[in-house]
Amino acid sequence: MKFADDDGTSEGAVDAGGPRREFLRLLVKSANEDSGVFIGKLEQRVLFPNASARSKGHYKLVSMIIGWSLVHGCPGGNFLSQTIFDAVAYGIGIKEAYLEDIADPTAIESLNKVKSANTVGEMNAFLKDDHLQDILLAQGHYLQAQCIDEKEKFVRAITNYSLIDATRYLLEDFIDGFKVMNVLEKIRQHPEQFRNVLCKSDTKLDAVMVDLIFEIQFAEDGTNIRPVQERAVVYWRDFLQDCCDGDSALTLQDILVFATGASEPPPLGFDSKPCIGFTAGKYPTANTCGVTLYVPAIVFRIWFF
Repeated sequence: MKFADDDGTSEGAVDAGGPRREFLRLLVKSANEDSGVFIGKLEQRVLFPNASARSKGHYKLVSMIIGWSLVHGCPGGNFLSQTIFDAVAYGIGIKEAYLEDIADPTAIESLNKVKSANTVGEMNAFLKDDHLQDILLAQGHYLQAQCIDEKEKFVRAITNYSLIDATRYLLEDFIDGFKVMNVLEKIRQHPEQFRNVLCKSDTKLDAVMVDLIFEIQFAEDGTNIRPVQERAVVYWRDFLQDCCDGDSALTLQDILVFATGASEPPPLGFDSKPCIGFTAGKYPTANTCGVTLYVPAIVFRIWFF
């Protein structure tokens, strides 16, 4: 495996964990942002009909990439929408699509108006939206409601068509890619555990969480260097809080990438316990294979602030 900089100069790497995490992190990120198969928020993706991407097999390839990452102990990206995940985990059309997963804000606004209608006349007026009418026609659905109780039926029909029925052929390709290394079988055996890995996580990385990831490798009590190391750890924790609060140009994810090669803790954990070591140098260094971040014990404040 080789990484290359912007000038094309490559750097060889013996893979003891760090290069693998770095490579798969970048690969999964590119699959999300650059493959041309997704639309919507970066952390809430739905499939986008792209003829060029399909002709190149990208829909299947993207899910294979996610599967490879999971099998090799790396993150799954946490970017699939709940609707797409349900189609993967339970089968296409088994569960209702989520209105909030629709990528077009105008369509969401129109559907919310239908949901909030108080009379049949008001609801039918909202249903006259050209985009909604096109969807209803494509389904062979009747175009106007007969009673106010039909609100949810219309909203479900339009939402399911937009997110599932209109892209069913793409979903089939996407789901097929998860068959790599039996990942799809495992997802369907343990869907809710995989939901936390493939969909947006409700747990936001904070300074305390990052601090707890690392074990501090202090010198023995009573040694001359121990007080210096303890002071450095105080600065380290202050710096993590600055990253968390937005008071630093760096983020907590940047710190993890520098130290481990991964932007978040892998679902199966790291190969070894991440550690904080100390260096007499001016700048921090890291061993991503040994998962050790070395922080300056003397001029720590100068570097961080």
